[in-house]
Amino acid sequence: MNNYYRFDLGQQGKFNGVVNVNFAKYRKREFVGGTGTNYFGPRTNYDFSGTYAFDDNHNLDFYIGYYDEKSKKITDYSSMGMGKSSANYDKTNQDYSIAYNGKGDNSNYMIRAYYNRYDKEEYKGSKNNSYKQNTFDTLGIEAKNTVQAGDEHLLTYGVEYKNIGVEGPILALGEGNSKDNSAYAGYIQDEWFINDKILFIPAVRYDHDEQFGGKTTPKLGATYFLSDNSRIKANWGKSWRAPNLVELYAGQDHGFTTIYGNPDLRPEEATTWELGFEAEKDNNWLKLNYFNSKYDNLITYDKVNGKNTFINAQDAKTDGVEFEVGRQFNDNWSIRATSNWLNAKDSDGEKVSATADNISTLELNYDDNDINGYSAKLWNSWISNYHYANENYDYNTLNFVVNKKFAFDDGRSGRVFAGVDNIGDKKIGDIYLEGRIWRVGAEITF
Repeated sequence: MNNYYRFDLGQQGKFNGVVNVNFAKYRKREFVGGTGTNYFGPRTNYDFSGTYAFDDNHNLDFYIGYYDEKSKKITDYSSMGMGKSSANYDKTNQDYSIAYNGKGDNSNYMIRAYYNRYDKEEYKGSKNNSYKQNTFDTLGIEAKNTVQAGDEHLLTYGVEYKNIGVEGPILALGEGNSKDNSAYAGYIQDEWFINDKILFIPAVRYDHDEQFGGKTTPKLGATYFLSDNSRIKANWGKSWRAPNLVELYAGQDHGFTTIYGNPDLRPEEATTWELGFEAEKDNNWLKLNYFNSKYDNLITYDKVNGKNTFINAQDAKTDGVEFEVGRQFNDNWSIRATSNWLNAKDSDGEKVSATADNISTLELNYDDNDINGYSAKLWNSWISNYHYANENYDYNTLNFVVNKKFAFDDGRSGRVFAGVDNIGDKKIGDIYLEGRIWRVGAEITF
């Protein structure tokens, strides 16, 4: 069950703001096969965002958010000759940010500072039996400027700084369970219209990690406009990511739940390129894209001495094709089809878990474009060779949703909706496909 509220203060002199509140309760669901339940219980979310305009070209944005979750999960170990085990989770998340935005004659700039604190407590029974309390703190600052350099160049450059701290038994550091790490980065990008047919986008980024040092990574992008309605896009780039604190130092062992860090991890590097084609003609559209990525020292996890441990895979590779085609028949009806092929192999040449060879969808949309009318979508998804736990699965689901729209003379508007996912009630417990799911809801704006 989910209900939410939004209150817009409107423009009050130089200030405006919006308040959002969300209350949700997730019911308990038994997994197919009796292996346990989902995470169930209440969750609440509050946030406030506002803008103070000093003048037409300068303003101050700020945001405050708070999330609270109290959930429970039951795991059934009967198949292993044991009983059921339950765990309770209390989670809170706090977000704060403030940003100054300005406009010059040919530039737009921004300076932003933010702070996030995430607390997660896990316990059995009562809090007197607490066995894990972890805190994650993130403090950051960033600055960016976009400058129109003549008619042909749009330059964007900026800097970032971030400090992340982790405290709690999720870490295994011997003399203490707290650690922090700092990183900074700088980048510059140019959107260069060479002529009316070619857009060229070179970029370069430098990342520096307190523990692993620095790395410079370039990126290149280009768009060739075949006509007003068709174009070819190409992108190439390198990326670099240092291991985070959990990947390096995690050390939890609670019976059947294990995760261990690896202080010998090396930074992950990747080279990616893609080539795509897009076109629109009359009421039809088409998109076709090929992508290819190669990872050196890909950070993943595997069993080492019987324990799930973060490792560096040597030469993981992914490539695939994304395809989309659609047609707008008239003002009310449209159809869209997508098909995505993926080939993902780890360093041993084995298929990456939780990936499918192909995911395709076909959807039919209707909208009467009446403010007091209806809209609906019917779609089917086909999943081929979904790989999980050394098994491959093929299945498809049919889904439907309908909306009834309302508009009132006093300016209020709203809708009620109902939908069903997996109409055929397909169930595969091993991959958590839990059968038919229905939902109903309403929203109103006033």
